[in-house]
Amino acid sequence: MFNFGPFLPDQADLGNAGATVATNVLPKTTTTYAPFPSQSTVSNALSNLPKGGASFVQSDGTVNTFSADHQDLFKLGTATFANVSRQSGSYTVATTDHVNFINFGNRVISVNGHTDPPQSFVMGTDSTFTDLLKTQATCTITITAYGDLANGEKVRLVATDQTTHDFTVGSSPGSGTFVAATSNNQTATNLKDQIHANAKFSATVASNVVTVTQATAGIKGQTTVAVTDSSPVGMTATNFVNGVSYDIRAKAIAVVKDFVVLGNIYDGDGTTPNRIHWSGINDPTSWLTVGSAAAAAVQSDRQDLPVGGEVMAITGAIGGMDGVVFCKKAIYRLSYVGPPTIFTIQEIERDRGPMARNSVVNVGTFGFYLGEEGFWSFTGAGSKAIGDQKVDRFFLNDLDQNYIHRVYGAADPVSKMVYWAYPGANNSDGQPNKIIVYNWAIDRWATADITQEYMFRNLSVSLNLEDLDSFGNMETLGVSLDDPSWIGGLTSLNSFDSDYKLCRFTGANLAATLETQEIGGTGRIYVNAIRPYVDGGTVTVKLKHRVAPGDSVTETSENSIDADGQAHFTVSTRFVRAQVNVAAGGTWTHAQGVDAETAADGSA
Repeated sequence: MFNFGPFLPDQADLGNAGATVATNVLPKTTTTYAPFPSQSTVSNALSNLPKGGASFVQSDGTVNTFSADHQDLFKLGTATFANVSRQSGSYTVATTDHVNFINFGNRVISVNGHTDPPQSFVMGTDSTFTDLLKTQATCTITITAYGDLANGEKVRLVATDQTTHDFTVGSSPGSGTFVAATSNNQTATNLKDQIHANAKFSATVASNVVTVTQATAGIKGQTTVAVTDSSPVGMTATNFVNGVSYDIRAKAIAVVKDFVVLGNIYDGDGTTPNRIHWSGINDPTSWLTVGSAAAAAVQSDRQDLPVGGEVMAITGAIGGMDGVVFCKKAIYRLSYVGPPTIFTIQEIERDRGPMARNSVVNVGTFGFYLGEEGFWSFTGAGSKAIGDQKVDRFFLNDLDQNYIHRVYGAADPVSKMVYWAYPGANNSDGQPNKIIVYNWAIDRWATADITQEYMFRNLSVSLNLEDLDSFGNMETLGVSLDDPSWIGGLTSLNSFDSDYKLCRFTGANLAATLETQEIGGTGRIYVNAIRPYVDGGTVTVKLKHRVAPGDSVTETSENSIDADGQAHFTVSTRFVRAQVNVAAGGTWTHAQGVDAETAADGSA
């Protein structure tokens, strides 16, 4: 018997130790392939091209599935996506950008590039997304007459936790003391410095005005300021009011330890693609002015990475590391060390990184990505080539390089497979029409011809019989009632089809094709019959053969299997391989290889 063997399209046909074609199949075991199911619709259609999707479980076990197009965010009900965009208006997602989601506890956060601030949705509480970066309250203290400030006069700030903080006019500098001057701006500067030293507030000064910002963002009207004298002389003050939030936007996002980390940043400095910025510890809404005492108190900071170019993706723990930053030409390790450094950032690799930001897939303690040279796995110590001499050349030759931004990776940890959807040959305007799949447990590959718009790892929602009405009748349901995906909370691979409807890969099996390696030698052989080892379905076989290695390949017609399980031929040749086809919709589980009934040409 000739096993189909591993899918090795990068190897020569003659002498190939594996399959030369493996289409619409999954690498199931070290010796067999399994069918690739078709898509089954499970939702209504989005109005526009899907740009992102993710699924999370809130603390009470409820599954929440989110999606996005170029202008709106959606949340899946039983079978219908509801618009949950912010009330202030829609979003703008650039053509080459996408919407990425993470969860921090029950809070879901999304980023979409450099046009909109991060969005926040608290599962179980919120009905719409809101801007993650809350407005910080500010007040102003104005020095009206330097010479009239007497020793002992106080400015009292009441923080959001209702603690009071006094700053007193004195004759000499000291903790909480500012010194009056009869001229210039010295008093305002002194006061600013004293306030800035307190972790609950930060302060700036311009001319004779001190602007105070409370450390806790998003709280309005609860913090007060007062000049304690009944008839204050030389100073006036306002209560805290809403101020300007710290403006930050990003293309990459991840949870690292107890922080939300953003990458490829737009902020007050403009666009900085090589910058990462992390939130306050255990507070994804805390994004305080970099370098301020308030930011230092909550361990929020940022860092520009010296080499590697733009940040493509960020992940949490891989290979025992706290976090990983994938740049286009470098990979960095993030290690939490606490204040004042917060994170140490160590370069692990240089001149290597993902060519497509959505090709990065994090699965437990390891990851995968598509680089310029092909496919790689990453476990922390460095990258390992997984497609070299196997599928890399095949894939890169098939990939439409004009639409690299439409390469999407997703993993199914249950089957131990990672999938990449991509626009291959004969795609329509960059629409992904191919999938390449890798089984990391057995180090084997396969492909599928499936047209879709976006693919992501999803969790199923528990449904009852009444809920199933949303999916149609028994003829259009697409998934059998005893399928485990109805239970809820189970991991599956989902995609949006060409109609922008959410789908599971639970439909009828696709038409499958497998080809053996080419066999032959110096003498001519006569091929009498081929026996395929496929445990079901409607199977046909054709032969591909040639007399000399330089000859063009001749193909026979497809022959059916007789009652003895054989397809019969009358072919005289030197080199031959068998193509086994399994019709769509058939029920089968394993395809292993073929037996060939041959004889030396000219013998009986």
